[in-house]
Amino acid sequence: MNSYLIFVGAQHAAPYLAQARDQMTTIDRSKLKLLHSREESLFLADHAQSAALYQRAQSSLLGGVPMNWMKKWAGGESAAAGDFELERFLHLYALNRGVLLTPFHNMALVSPATTDSDIDAHTKIFASANAKITA
Repeated sequence: MNSYLIFVGAQHAAPYLAQARDQMTTIDRSKLKLLHSREESLFLADHAQSAALYQRAQSSLLGGVPMNWMKKWAGGESAAAGDFELERFLHLYALNRGVLLTPFHNMALVSPATTDSDIDAHTKIFASANAKITA
C-alpha cells in the first residue's frame, strides 16, 4: 500500500469531512431510506444481469455470497462504529458513479495506479452523497 496516496486522499478529503462534520448533527432515516431506494433502482436498471445472478446465488450459496463471512462484520470495533443504513447507501451511491468501495473494511483501498484525479473523483462523489443526505 502506498502511504503517499493515502496521505493525498486524506489531504483532498479533509475540507469535505470538516464541512460534513459541521453540517450534520443527525441523519433523517426516512430520507436515507428513500435515497437508498432510488440508488438501488438505478443500480438494478443498469445492472440487470448482476441482479439476476444475485437472485440465483441465494439458493446455491451459503448466505447467498461466495464466502459466508461476507455477511458478517469484520470485527467488534467495526460493528460498534458502523452505521449499516448509511454505509449501504454510501456504497451504492458511489458504485452508481463508478467508485467501488470495499464492503467491510470501513476504508477505501488505494493502489499505486490510483491517480490524484481518481481520489478527487471519489472525494467529489462522497461530498455529493453528503449533500444529498444533509439537504
